[in-house]
Amino acid sequence: LATSAAQHGLDAARVASGSEAAGESTIDQFVEQTGGLDLTSVTVQRSVDEVTVTVEGHVVQVVPFFEVPVRVTLEAPRPWPFMTSSRKHEKACRCGPFVWSRGRRVRS
Repeated sequence: LATSAAQHGLDAARVASGSEAAGESTIDQFVEQTGGLDLTSVTVQRSVDEVTVTVEGHVVQVVPFFEVPVRVTLEAPRPWPFMTSSRKHEKACRCGPFVWSRGRRVRS
């Protein structure tokens, strides 16, 4: 459940119109709708190249005095127009010495 919540938040924050707040809000809504997890911390960090989401909480208790903590961290690269490093681009798609400039692929 925590992994699914983190994945939904990651997807919401990765898109071009996404934000850290959108990722956090998506995680909160997902957990509220599905139940089964008491959130203690949600962190979404968005940089130029990647997004990192961390979800922490406790599984809802079924057995008294048996608390199960959960911590999930997911990372993913941002979509193409936001990647700035030509080396990352070459490594990811193996297309040679090309970079993105103003939404177009050009030779570096």
